[in-house]
Amino acid sequence: MAGRKITKKVVKFLKLYYFFLFNIFKLNYVLNKQYKIIFLLLIPNKHNTPPTQAFKKLLNVQIVLNIYIKEHLGGVIHELFYSRNS
Repeated sequence: MAGRKITKKVVKFLKLYYFFLFNIFKLNYVLNKQYKIIFLLLIPNKHNTPPTQAFKKLLNVQIVLNIYIKEHLGGVIHELFYSRNS
């Protein structure tokens, strides 16, 4: 009986994952694009600043944004699973 309950949860999770997958990636891409534009405007325009340093800063912003979206999505899925089935 415990196996069936776990299987139902796994199937429900996969359905939710595939349903939201495209929208999450789309949201992630749009937010990353906006952050790139904002962050590039904040980088000082100095001739002695190498472009690799600016790229590293930009990459760090993208990583933080990706982690935030994944954590938020994980919280939503956790609420959907455990608020109804507990």
